[in-house]
Amino acid sequence: MAIASHVFAAATVWEHPQPTGERLRDVASVGETIWIVGDGGTIVTRNADTWIRERIPTHVNLHGVFTFDGNVAIAVGDSGTALIRNQSGIWERTSTGVLTTLNDVVAAADRRVWVVGNGVILESNDRGLSWQPVYTAPYTNILAIGAFDTESAIAVAWRAVDPHGEALMLLRDPDGTWSERSFGPVYRFIDVAVDPHGQRVWICGASNASESAPPLIIHSSDRGVQWRQHPVSAKGVLNAIVVTDSSVVAAGVDETGGAWLTRSADDGETWQNTFLSRHLALLGLADVGAGQLVAVGDAGFITGPSDFVLRTGERTAGGHLFAISFVNESRGSAVGENGMILCTSDAGASWHPSRRLPPTTYT
Repeated sequence: MAIASHVFAAATVWEHPQPTGERLRDVASVGETIWIVGDGGTIVTRNADTWIRERIPTHVNLHGVFTFDGNVAIAVGDSGTALIRNQSGIWERTSTGVLTTLNDVVAAADRRVWVVGNGVILESNDRGLSWQPVYTAPYTNILAIGAFDTESAIAVAWRAVDPHGEALMLLRDPDGTWSERSFGPVYRFIDVAVDPHGQRVWICGASNASESAPPLIIHSSDRGVQWRQHPVSAKGVLNAIVVTDSSVVAAGVDETGGAWLTRSADDGETWQNTFLSRHLALLGLADVGAGQLVAVGDAGFITGPSDFVLRTGERTAGGHLFAISFVNESRGSAVGENGMILCTSDAGASWHPSRRLPPTTYT
């Protein structure tokens, strides 16, 4: 597929950015570089102490971002939009062949990329310059994807079919074929996480009937061949899950509307629950490294770090926070509504809002 002709050769730099005004939906980090994407075609990046608001060839809402090396990046969003930033710093809009919303993007090798969205999985073998649909299904919203290695991946989805719909996991085998596995109408999958070694996979979610029912945690230790469901001694929704070498942690909102986390350090044999605040949902979770974890959520709520996020947390103005990422064990960013970008340089012990960025420029 050919690359579209709409490109931007330069970006605009502000030393001290602040809320962009748009909803910021995703953040990715590698090396010393942080990438943020959001509504209205917003893309913001930070390298060292300099923030840059990128000039980009679209004004659609962007939902997911992935960066290979801090310079080359891929952002995806509404109307089948996939944007590629090359080594020269130029953003190009590539043809995906679809017009649906794209939700998430992941790469498992130097060149292979997978994108998931409403009714489709796209694959690229040239860092996103061209795309091929490798799975299509009507009424199926594919929410998140994780990669085991260059040949194997797993995505989670919800199919809106009569009478009650069904939760799906979609697995890519090493031979390149995608297979469906139905989990039935009882639960909805929300997030998926693959461990750092690309072997174990964990899925979290919620009851499809009621938020007052126990949430879902399932895991496979053999890349999705066999699955085990883990009972959770609390009720509510789990919105995000993170796997480290030593533990698995899921975060969400309990049945009373309060922020809570559950953690297992023994591969799911036992779970420890922590309830943090009333009337606040945790929406994003990040592994800082060395057993440190930070969670973000409603009303600018941030909690962590610690081995298990135990401190009471803090609130910052600017609306809900949706995503969080760290470039190292000290420095990271959290993003959310009203263009809020919060930064930390002490592993999440303190957070500082950035200053305002001018509006996005299009050509």
